[in-house]
Amino acid sequence: MIADEPDRPSRPPGPPGDTRSRTRAIWILFATASAAHTAAALEIPEQLPDPDDKPADMTKPVKVFILMGQSNMFGFGRVGPESQQGTLEYFTKKEGKYPHLLDDTGKWTVRKDVRYVQVMQKNDNMATLRNDWLTVSGRHIGPEVQFGHIMGHVLDEPVLILKSCIGNRSLGWDLLPPGSEQFTLGGRTYAGYKDSPSSWTSEADKKPIGWYAGKQYDDDTANARKVMAEIGRYYPDAAKCEVAGFVFWQGHKDQNAAHAGRYELNLVNFIQSLRKDFDAPEAPFVLATIAFEGNGLKGHGLTVARAQLAVSGETGKYPGFEGNVKAVDARPFWRDSGVSPTGAGYHYNHNAGTYMDVGDALGRAMAEMLEGESRAEAEEEARRKAEEEKAAAERAEEERRAEEEAAKAERAEALLKSAREAERMRQFGIAKAFYRRAVKEFPGSSAAKEAKEALERHK
Repeated sequence: MIADEPDRPSRPPGPPGDTRSRTRAIWILFATASAAHTAAALEIPEQLPDPDDKPADMTKPVKVFILMGQSNMFGFGRVGPESQQGTLEYFTKKEGKYPHLLDDTGKWTVRKDVRYVQVMQKNDNMATLRNDWLTVSGRHIGPEVQFGHIMGHVLDEPVLILKSCIGNRSLGWDLLPPGSEQFTLGGRTYAGYKDSPSSWTSEADKKPIGWYAGKQYDDDTANARKVMAEIGRYYPDAAKCEVAGFVFWQGHKDQNAAHAGRYELNLVNFIQSLRKDFDAPEAPFVLATIAFEGNGLKGHGLTVARAQLAVSGETGKYPGFEGNVKAVDARPFWRDSGVSPTGAGYHYNHNAGTYMDVGDALGRAMAEMLEGESRAEAEEEARRKAEEEKAAAERAEEERRAEEEAAKAERAEALLKSAREAERMRQFGIAKAFYRRAVKEFPGSSAAKEAKEALERHK
């Protein structure tokens, strides 16, 4: 944002040092107030309030959050029936949880400030599965429901939850990011980006198939870009949009020695590639770990979860991720099959509570990073304005000094003029008096020099 140039006083009310100190103090207070306002704006209560049914501020660009992953990001939390423990209807209507999801009539609430779009690749085309205001509909939910409610709560801008993913995809093969290289393990060579097949033992064994490493990455990112390129079609009345963050939940298919061992490296490259491809180098990135069997997760699954936690910015392992990458441990959100609709552990037993809890953790982690981002922007804006004020004060002081010098020169010239006039009238005593004043009042000036020369002539 470009601020208006501050008004410049013709003469500062004090010496330059005082002006600069006062300016710094003003903008330090500004930065503190801005940060405090941001923190208040992004404060999230434990229980979200009901949506206020108000549209977003459409004068601002749409904030796009891109959700990627595999089947659990796609969404397999059961919505109903109400009688089945572990469904969303059971949680909301029988246990009274997540009251912001139900209105006074018992219907699902609708956020008019958050749009939910879900797309996926189908053969050679993009299929649009959802394109409506955020609400609960259909048979299943994913983490987007609670995540979207949190983003709608903390942001005044229009929000688009853009989910671009499909199930049964691994980071080590289908979602492998650009630039990933081949590697060898146990006598097999594993594919780098755009290689096919996924692995081979010799060149003779390397027979391409109808898929390549990173194909799903390419499809999912291309589809997300298509939606953003036609933002008005997906968010009514929107003209501009920008990537505000990335959300990732994936890992089930990487539970093998080759992919689990490379998961951390692939994930780092994945984060960097997304930011580059969407021209969003500092966009916050949040991810949830896999959490099958909760704290009982073991083997290659535990390797994947540890790799996911390792990239989190607060670990310090990747300094460039500090404050902009956050991993949340989803293992505490596991619910056993006895309190869930099914025993399909790979889909978290279809328990809607797990999907809501993961979405909640992801949303709060994203909000925390957005708060830090906003605070940093406010402080940077304060510093920039302080520098502008400082420069303006210095310019004003220079102008004041220039005006003083011009006034002095004018007074000096008036004395010299009076002295010359007295000389012309042969009133030499008066002339010498004017010359002496010029020497005394304007020492070191050209007027003083001329006056001294004139006094020498009158000796």
